[in-house]
This record gives sequence, C-alpha cells and structure tokens, in this order.
Amino acid sequence: MRKIIPTFAVCFAMAASFVSCGSKDSSSSESKKEKGLLGKWNMSDEMMTEFVGDTEGIKVISGTMEFKDNNKAIIEAKLDYSDVMSLTDEKFLLQDYKLDIVEFTGTELSVGIGSEVSMTFTRDENSDDMYGTYNFMSNEDEEDTELEDMKYTITFEKDGKTYANIVGSKPYIYDEEKHEIKTDEDDDTPAKIEIDGDKLTITDSQGDPATLTRADQ
Repeated sequence: MRKIIPTFAVCFAMAASFVSCGSKDSSSSESKKEKGLLGKWNMSDEMMTEFVGDTEGIKVISGTMEFKDNNKAIIEAKLDYSDVMSLTDEKFLLQDYKLDIVEFTGTELSVGIGSEVSMTFTRDENSDDMYGTYNFMSNEDEEDTELEDMKYTITFEKDGKTYANIVGSKPYIYDEEKHEIKTDEDDDTPAKIEIDGDKLTITDSQGDPATLTRADQ
C-alpha cells in the first residue's frame, strides 16, 4: 500500500507544473476569464488511473486539484479501500485475513490476533462509536511523497465500506508570458497548459497531454 503515495505525488507533479494562459472561450463568463488557472479542477480518469497505479483492490472515487493565488496547489483524493480493509462489529478484514478487534478506547482502535496487536488506528476526537475517521498516514510516515502538509485519513463505515481521503499541497511557479509553470526555480522541464472554457489541457515536457475540468463552476 505504500506505493500509492509516491504514485499520487507523480500525478500531482504532472499537474501542478502549469500556468494560466487565459480562456479562449469567448462565451465564458468574465469571472472564469479572470480566474484562469485559479480554482478547483477535477482530475481526469487518466490521471486518477495513474494515481492508483497497479495497486490491486484500490479504486479512485474522485480527485481534485486547486490552484491558489498564493502559488500553492492543493490536491485532494478519495479512494475506495473496501477491498483492502473493512471493519465489522466483530472482525477487521485485511484483504483475505480476518483479524480480531483487540481494543477500542474511543480514540484508538487496535486489531490483531488474539491479544497481539498488529495495527492501531488513532483519531483526535473521542467517540463511543468505533466507526468513523482515523489518522492513517502523514509526511513523517511516508518519506517518498513530494506533497507538503499531507494528511491521509481512513474512514470505516457501518455498511462495510472503507474510504481513504488524502489532502496535500505543492508550491508552483509560473511564467505568465511563456504560459509555462514549474514546481521550483531549478526545474528545467516546465509544462504547458491551455484553458478553453471549463477544460484545462496540460502538456508535459514529453508532449503528453492530460485533461482536467473545472469543478467550481
């Protein structure tokens, strides 16, 4: 499961290296023209597939990228983890393995075999209900990620569904005149973008395009 985060970072780097070149759609509203690249965009199926990679059992539900006017790009994704892990009132299912619920304290859920703990999930708020959202991973846990301020949570629902939610950020630098954007000053392979109404086309240095659609319409 660890390779999901690096794959996600590659996807982010591909899309976070781009600059607004203005809208070509004369029918677009003035507010959209003024926004240009700024705002939230839905990641394409292709980008979301790259996000998941070849990790069996994990599906992307949604993914968005938001370019802020402070030169930070925020990326969020929701993944369906139900085929990898799920929680019932009596058991914790980890793929083909059934683990026992060793202890639940309100803020910690420990699972394992018998009294031996294999995994512990923690959350900030205390609750009598063991279902809910727990902290799952952070930048300190995953050294390979290129994302900053990453927060990775896992949500167990009573119907057996499990969802992971990821939020992270990455700085970007753009050259409005050249219609290029990169992630840092030393990046010598900037990407090109074209905005046509509510469609954002990203073309990397290899000439491969990717498409996003505006989410905050």
